[in-house]
Amino acid sequence: TIGRSHRVSRHGLTEHRATFADYATLDAPALVRTVLAATGATAAIWVGHSLGGHVGLAHAARSSASGLRAIATLATTGDFSNPTALRPIAIPRFIAAFPTRLLARLTAPIANFLSFPPLSTLFNFASIAPPCLRRAVFHMSENLSAPLVNQLRQWSRSETWDSLAGDFDYRAALGALTLPAFVGIAACDRLFPAAAYERLFDDIGSAHKTLAIFGRAEGLSRDYGHVDLLMSDSAPTDVYPRIAAWIEEEQGLHTVHTARASRTEGTKSSREETRPA
Repeated sequence: TIGRSHRVSRHGLTEHRATFADYATLDAPALVRTVLAATGATAAIWVGHSLGGHVGLAHAARSSASGLRAIATLATTGDFSNPTALRPIAIPRFIAAFPTRLLARLTAPIANFLSFPPLSTLFNFASIAPPCLRRAVFHMSENLSAPLVNQLRQWSRSETWDSLAGDFDYRAALGALTLPAFVGIAACDRLFPAAAYERLFDDIGSAHKTLAIFGRAEGLSRDYGHVDLLMSDSAPTDVYPRIAAWIEEEQGLHTVHTARASRTEGTKSSREETRPA
């Protein structure tokens, strides 16, 4: 489904002029509404990888009626000020999008031989089998909106995370977030330092938050990188069960809280009904 931030041009081609705010205020609400309508649920749990985590957090921070009851982020940084990751990237205004998809598909057949940046920044080659790496590179990339890339670069240079107009500070808004939160960090993530990912956990104000590191020191089979955290051949046995367990745990807490609220409301109603006139 194409979100509202993807506008179809008169030539039938999809324009890529979306900003981060478009993803957070247009696409994210549309996605949540679609999921709730399809499932009949009253609220959803957002699971986002990398920028997908930022979009979910921004949506929750900007809207009191986000339709979310919990959020999980994976390899989502809390600090963009890494000089090696984003600062060298800049796209001229006349170019609509960075052709990430084309470049990824051209390099996918030989991806396992390209153990240098940017692939070595995104993947830990030791944790992903060559066939899986080639499939991941081929399928993982979509063209990046030029305004979005330049906005990421600006965050890196200014060490901020705010709206394009500068009128909304996403990082500051995390302190008021009350949703249960799961922050997953890849042990061998080279895109940003470990402290940048830990900062996100510290910035989230929720009283119910969990930090999980995915690597050998935690008893897993491998030390995961930024992308292979999700797309490695071992992720379904190492990573996914940990996320599923947190969702089940959160579901249990939600059920208990809902039941307590129902009992409290029921007791209150009963007292009101028996109150003498």
